[in-house]
Amino acid sequence: INNLKNLFLIPILLLVVFSCSPEEETQAPTNTVQTTTPEPVVTQYTLTVTASEGGSVTDGGTFDDGTEVTITATANEFYTFSGWEGNDSNENSIRIQINSDLEITANFESTLELYSEFTDISEANVSSKGPFAIWWDKRYSIEYENLILEMLLKSRNKIINELGFLDPVNIENGKLINIYLHQTGTPDIFDQYNWNASMRGGTYGPYVTMPYGIYLDQFYDAGTGTLLHENFHIYQSRYFSNIANGNDWAWYIETTAQWFELFYNNYEESFVEVGSLTNIPHVALWHKTYRGSQGNGTINDPQTWTYEVHQYALHAFLLYLTEIKGVNPNIITRAFLINSGYTPQEYYFNEIPEFRAYFADWAAANTSNLNYLTREQVERSNTELQQYGGDDIGFNDYSIEVDGNNANGTFSPSVNLKPRSWAYNVVKVNNSANKSFNISFNGEENGSEGANSFFEIRIVKKAGENNYTTTNFEIENGLTGNKTVTLNENEDEFYIVVVSVPEYFSGNQNYNYSISISE
Repeated sequence: INNLKNLFLIPILLLVVFSCSPEEETQAPTNTVQTTTPEPVVTQYTLTVTASEGGSVTDGGTFDDGTEVTITATANEFYTFSGWEGNDSNENSIRIQINSDLEITANFESTLELYSEFTDISEANVSSKGPFAIWWDKRYSIEYENLILEMLLKSRNKIINELGFLDPVNIENGKLINIYLHQTGTPDIFDQYNWNASMRGGTYGPYVTMPYGIYLDQFYDAGTGTLLHENFHIYQSRYFSNIANGNDWAWYIETTAQWFELFYNNYEESFVEVGSLTNIPHVALWHKTYRGSQGNGTINDPQTWTYEVHQYALHAFLLYLTEIKGVNPNIITRAFLINSGYTPQEYYFNEIPEFRAYFADWAAANTSNLNYLTREQVERSNTELQQYGGDDIGFNDYSIEVDGNNANGTFSPSVNLKPRSWAYNVVKVNNSANKSFNISFNGEENGSEGANSFFEIRIVKKAGENNYTTTNFEIENGLTGNKTVTLNENEDEFYIVVVSVPEYFSGNQNYNYSISISE
């Protein structure tokens, strides 16, 4: 009975298992609606942060509503933070919550007083930056006041950080350094002072006067020339007492200011007045024309452009020392910074072991058509000499000229052309191609006022335009020597450069010599 019962149950279980129809298996599920919560909308605001002249601020930007932001104002040198425009806090660092567009300005004030002995803001415009203020007549407009101020700041940075100078005393006295731009030939509030381009001493420190025309021309030429020169005088002025020794130091004040123009511009600017170097090579390194309170020439020196600008032209010598001979630029200006008791020329002699040789090499380079300058710079120099040199052009280039076809003889310079201390002569020998010459040099033992003589000699051979070679002429004890000079077929002239470099650094005594030439 039980087995029958089990057999009876099997069909029933099968029925249960297979009771679902295909239609029921493929029926689609009931559709349901899916919903998502939208992202909340975040409002953003812009924070604009600016700074007045004299400082900087951290950046602004775009921020979510409610964001807290810290902004900080930092004053530049010679300025102090004076407060915020757009916020009541007087702290230089503030934390603000952003809940609207905000514009905030950090304000700064100069720590130096604006002051003038000659005008005020009722009749003159003034623009200042850092320690400098420039003034000009309100009747005129200038285009480059910001460029002037930026240039002055950049040059100050170079003078202080690279050359080691301190600021002029204006800063210690709490005053801005004044630069006066004045018109020439037209009505101007500064007419009564008869100013030219110069640095002058004021009640609280030095100031600069600059004819507007000079300044304008310089900047149209993308240079900075005269203004840079006078600005360097401002920094020199603190140290004048370190180098003042008679009148034989004045050349150094002017030529270092000229040199700084080139140093500032990485020696890319044209050289000026250099033509006078080859025109009057016999005058002393420290020559300043015999005129004015600082003149140190002789009473017989002509008062001409060539003699007048010699002190300025010597920036070419300082360039030669630094760029060709590798003398550290700090050595050039360190004479201002130390109270050595020496004139600048004696300082160089003690500071630069090869100074004699370098000076003689420079004389040979000048004789080689200024071969350390670009041809464009030489052309500029020649043009300037033609314009201003007048009757001086070429009149002293060569102390002696010898015809190589009849060279046998002994030669000495005329009394007016004998080289002075730290100066040189050029003896020119023409018609010398394919010839050999025996040269004997004999220097007198003492100068015209008793100083011990010392000479260096260089031989310069010319082979075509701007093709020169230089060789040394060994001199025993700085007084005597012999050398044979042989020229090739393309070398039609050569020069004997006689360089007077005694251990004597003042005055205008001269040093005589003789040269014997034989074929």
